[in-house]
Amino acid sequence: MVTQTKTDTRFADVQKIMKGLLNKPITKMTKRELSILPVALTFGECFYKDTHDVEIDVRDLHGKHGAQSLNQLCDMLCLVESYNSYDPKTVCDVLEKHKDFINFDETSFGREYSPVLYLSLKQYYGEDGPSVFMERAKALAKDLQEICKCDELQWCVFSTPNGFFKEDLPLTMWCPVRDGEKITGYEEKTFDHFRKFRVWWD
Repeated sequence: MVTQTKTDTRFADVQKIMKGLLNKPITKMTKRELSILPVALTFGECFYKDTHDVEIDVRDLHGKHGAQSLNQLCDMLCLVESYNSYDPKTVCDVLEKHKDFINFDETSFGREYSPVLYLSLKQYYGEDGPSVFMERAKALAKDLQEICKCDELQWCVFSTPNGFFKEDLPLTMWCPVRDGEKITGYEEKTFDHFRKFRVWWD
């Protein structure tokens, strides 16, 4: 007998909601239904009759939608049944594992043509703060690359007026993550300003 996980149950619930979502007046929708409707429209052409009994002739190739909690984010993720190497169940399991390290009220999910996930990371203060942060960031990066099979994983680098960056660097920039290791050319202390992951599936 196959044991159904919490993520399996969530996925089934979201798929069930999706089947009747577009035939329901907005004024009759629950808070949960309203929160996933914009994501459904963003990925409209990804829903087919054989899986959802609906076809949505609309899409937003650059739409991104903010979440307020792990539950809300995972509902959004589970709307997209699959997309090449993207598997919502796997992604939700990884987020659950690292939930204490992620600011879920500052995350977003949507499209940059293909599925994209922005994760805001929590800060750690004190003498050991930077090393604790880097240890957890590397662990999350490894899972996103090896388990979630993302095609691109990047840090968002925030520059500050008195920070450790060259003057010609832009205010923000995206840098690739290679096996969760520090980026060539930057001192370890600059990671104090790395606060967000961009995760993208082709």
